Amino acid sequence: MSPVARPSVPPSRLRRPMRAGSPLVAALALAWLGGATVAEAKRAAPAPVAPVMSPRVKYSAPPFLVVPADDGSSRRQNGGFVMAEERASGRILWLVQLDPAPRDKDLEQDVQDVFVTALTLARGALLVDDERGRRFRLDLASLRVTKVR
Repeated sequence: MSPVARPSVPPSRLRRPMRAGSPLVAALALAWLGGATVAEAKRAAPAPVAPVMSPRVKYSAPPFLVVPADDGSSRRQNGGFVMAEERASGRILWLVQLDPAPRDKDLEQDVQDVFVTALTLARGALLVDDERGRRFRLDLASLRVTKVR
């Protein structure tokens, strides 16, 4: 994976939607483009999730990211994010974490990875299913995430 510059945004920012222009959005997008290699994988890679399109925006679920930690280091975040890109320019509009539950240091990290399995546009919202059978509703106006099931 190519190196990613550490953004100057605190990790607490991950609990809120990240808008275009944020250095964190740029760093996370670069990390997503790098992804994990087969040699790094401890479990099967997630199945690709087809992006969904509106006339101006492409919504996708990047499977692999690098997230900054409180101590200035970074950690890999596998799954759990939804990203919106402007279709005309490819500019990242926002990146939202669905379920910002803290990681348990005593558990294997790959056991805690939860990947998105489906995206669906529905009346001003994005419905997001994950591999645990949960469904989240992401309101596209407010970027508020609610758990549906």
